[in-house]
Order: sequence, then structure tokens, then C-alpha cells
Amino acid sequence: MAPGTILEATGINDNGEIVGWGSHDGVLRAFKLTPRAHIEVQGQPLLDPRKPGIGALTVEGTAFSGRDSVEVEVQAAYLAMFPHGDRLFVPQVFGWAIDCFTGSYRDYQAVDARYHDFEHTLQGTLCMARLLHGRYEAKAQPELTQRIVQLGLLAILLHDTGYLKKHNDSEGTGAKYTVTHVERSAEFAAQLLGDKGFGGNDIKSVQNMIHCTALLCRLGQGDVASFDDETYEILLSDEVFRPQIETDIAADKWLARETAHVEQMKREVICSL
Repeated sequence: MAPGTILEATGINDNGEIVGWGSHDGVLRAFKLTPRAHIEVQGQPLLDPRKPGIGALTVEGTAFSGRDSVEVEVQAAYLAMFPHGDRLFVPQVFGWAIDCFTGSYRDYQAVDARYHDFEHTLQGTLCMARLLHGRYEAKAQPELTQRIVQLGLLAILLHDTGYLKKHNDSEGTGAKYTVTHVERSAEFAAQLLGDKGFGGNDIKSVQNMIHCTALLCRLGQGDVASFDDETYEILLSDEVFRPQIETDIAADKWLARETAHVEQMKREVICSL
């Protein structure tokens, strides 16, 4: 990783690949060390370099992709902001999100929406972690506490869980919930965080931030209620969740096509009866 410094190795997989974080050319980066011998697990590599969308992380010009890469960089940003923070927090909440999107939480199916899938959530989470770390490096005010950053990470990881269908829901894809997905995501977050032992105030803060991903949310104009002072500062700062909203606006035409596709499938099913 020269010129640079490896600050911490955080994990190793069955392929012998080691991930962690460090400084490269003065920039905080995730890294991956790959052994010279290629080892497959059950005939398949753990990380698929052909998977698009999460290829922005580089070490010495070599791109790599995958869920592990995003988790490592989010962990690096989190510990850079809070060196004495809980080192298990980021891996734990990523595990919760993975369970939710792969059909391992309660009676929910794995995500089947073609745009708002888990890769989309990883992209948003990576962007948010970089924004928060950049805000920290710039010494922006108000200074964010460790707890509110934790809640923000939970909010971005759960912000599109409203696209998940229950096991008895066999009609169409989760894209049919586009109009109501924000409220469904807030309700999903309340259920999950309640299961994990979070208190009412923390759950409400996460829901407030999820509500701020709605296209028509007007920050500070009554659309989001029951702020504590800390959350209110974040929401009004317009620095973290608005990029997510603008990403959704850019994808609006794609979503319209996806919704139209679902409606066409509905008509075909009805006509076949």
C-alpha cells in the first residue's frame, strides 16, 4: 500500500483475503490484501469482481468490489471520527441489514426490486460515511455525537426496507411499494430496532431521518415531527440525506419504467385468469 500506512486489519475470509483500513497518499482508505494463490470456496470466489456499482474503492489503482469493501470503509470512517468507539457496531448493523435484505428477518422475503436492492443501500451507506467523515475533517458545526452518527448509519441502511415483501406477498416485485416505501421503511425500522432493544427516542430519530429521504420532504417545515435538538441540527443542515434524495430524483425515469413494468405484469395475470 506504499506510500501509505496500514492502520488496522479487520477481517480475513476463506479465500485468504485480508481487509482493513489505513492511510494512502494522505487519504483514509479501505484495503484488501489478496494472496498469490487463488483459493475458491465451493468452486466460487467470495467477491465477484464483475458485480457493478461498488467498484469505487481502490488501493494502488486496483479496484475491488463487494459488501465487505463497503463495510470496511464505513468502519474506517466511523473509527476515524470516534477512535474509542464501539468496534463491533458497524459489523453488527451491517449484519442486521444483510439479514433483512436476504430474507433472514422475520417473515420477509429477500429483496426483489431491481433498482432499490441491497447494492443500492450499500452505495448510499458508502456515500453517507464519506460525507460524515468529510464533515468531521472539515470541523463543521454542530459537532456530531457518536450516538447520532450511529443512528444515521442505521437510518441509511434501513431507508429502503419498505421495498421488502412478506412471504405471503406473491404479486409483482417490491417496486410496487414505491409510493409508500418511505413510511413502510420507517415502520420496518421501528420493528427491527425494537427487536434489538433500542429505546423509543432512538427509534424516532431513525424514523425522522428515513422520512427525510422522501422526495417531497420539506426540512424544517413540519413534515418531520418530534425532533430532539441533535437530530434537528442534522436534518436542517441538509448535508447528509439530501444527496440520497437527489440520487432518487435522477433515477425517477427508471423507477417509472419499473412501476409500469409491474403494472403490465398485473394486467397480464388478470387477462390470463
